[in-house]
Amino acid sequence: MMVLLLGSQASGSTWLFNVVRQLFERSGSELFALAADDGLDALDRMPLSFSNVLVKSHSMDQRLIRIAKLAGAKLIISIRDPLDSVVSQQERFGLSINLATVDLTRSFASIASLPTDMPQLCLRYEGGFMRNIETIRDISQFIGIPALPKDIAQIFGSLQPNAVRADIEARLNTLPPEATATHDPATHWHPNHVGDGRIGKWRERFDEATRDTLEGCLAPLVSRELWQHHEICWSGRLFQYNGGESAEAVVELTCDGSSRSLVYGPYLHLPRGRWEASPIIQTSSKWHEVQITADVFLPNTGKDPIARQGAVRGRRTENLTIEFDHGDHFQPVEVRLKSVAGSRGDIRFSGCSLRWLGSLH
Repeated sequence: MMVLLLGSQASGSTWLFNVVRQLFERSGSELFALAADDGLDALDRMPLSFSNVLVKSHSMDQRLIRIAKLAGAKLIISIRDPLDSVVSQQERFGLSINLATVDLTRSFASIASLPTDMPQLCLRYEGGFMRNIETIRDISQFIGIPALPKDIAQIFGSLQPNAVRADIEARLNTLPPEATATHDPATHWHPNHVGDGRIGKWRERFDEATRDTLEGCLAPLVSRELWQHHEICWSGRLFQYNGGESAEAVVELTCDGSSRSLVYGPYLHLPRGRWEASPIIQTSSKWHEVQITADVFLPNTGKDPIARQGAVRGRRTENLTIEFDHGDHFQPVEVRLKSVAGSRGDIRFSGCSLRWLGSLH
């Protein structure tokens, strides 16, 4: 049997990993468990002979998903409000908003790429599954590993916050002084693993501009119904400029008559499909026209950028919308703007909107 456990960051996936691990252990069934996001890496690390395998990850490439499909894997998926996930990544690992956003888009794009005809158990962090003993019964039934009531109670007790903290401390204290491990290899717990479990804490952490930035690029990815029918917005704050990053959602850029790079990024991930990218640009005057080149580039694919040269006049843009095929959710997407030789003027860049056009054939 193969169990594939895929969870967005800080969604309780390690708790679920330990539920599955203990169910197998208490049933006396052999289990090989690992964390992997690359199919080739996972195959290299698996033994030649095994009865059951559990793979845990926050994101999975197409190869690992294909392996799971061929193996008839059972999928356990955990999802959390992405804005709370960003807060958690900041609190526990000190990640910047931009880096946390990259990780989360890759995670949600992986979840979106899972075959819908595979058996799935999807759990929402906000539903409090880690506080409910019935979750362990549900998982036991889903994976087909029977468990006695006393075993379920013991598993549940061992995964309460205070018990996990004590377990982490005890396991890490057994490591020799020269050890460099940052987590326990058996349980995957690390010293900062247990958070406060609060829901909606992003409301007191982020200002309005940051909330808008994160909601625009992350909220639509939470479900297929959202990203297939609503625009995704990559705010100007997520992009890179010649002078580095910008803390502003709207960035003033000058076209000085030369041909040069103005904007690039944000290297976020999208589900597979045909997409439309539309840079959000305007000039300060509706009477003044500025020529711009926009392109979409998919790094590491060997494909040339898809480029358009168009005009910006006031809030109107002409010929700057780009359609592109995105065949690998694990590859980031880059949108770039360049000034055009001979064209001068100031523009305001607010980001890029993306719209799903349909599946790839």
